[in-house]
Amino acid sequence: MGWVILAALVIASLLALWRFGKFERSALEYTAAALLLAVTGYAFQGNPASPGAPTEAPEDLNTETVPPEMRRTFASSMNSEGQWLALGDALIEAGRTRAAVSILGEGAKKAPQNPDIWVGLGNALFEHGGGQMNPAAQYAFEKAAAIAPNHPGPPFFMGFAL
Repeated sequence: MGWVILAALVIASLLALWRFGKFERSALEYTAAALLLAVTGYAFQGNPASPGAPTEAPEDLNTETVPPEMRRTFASSMNSEGQWLALGDALIEAGRTRAAVSILGEGAKKAPQNPDIWVGLGNALFEHGGGQMNPAAQYAFEKAAAIAPNHPGPPFFMGFAL
């Protein structure tokens, strides 16, 4: 039945292009060749009888953040910038990149002139973006470089992210 539907779609496409497209004969021949190439690809690789294989979404795609009680405990007892980075790195390693971005964002608010926290935030944003450079991560790296122009971290990690 799949072949009948596929043939009907190819014929309908060719007729529509011929009728409404106002193409010359050579253009229709190229279009027919492209459609037949698509049909050939389907014939070799397509298998409508293959079973589906749904996958679960990664855990980090939900709206989960750092729990409020953990955030309060952390903010009251650990105010060193290195500890913000340690927690952020641990959350990234655990696959909870959204939580890492959240906690390092708070760290950047508490210590806005610390280039290491901005680099850590850039790394967390990079990881949360699926390993792709994004404007927020680029801003964090550039902010770190503006705070400490001679610091080797911002250009290294920004280059790594790029």
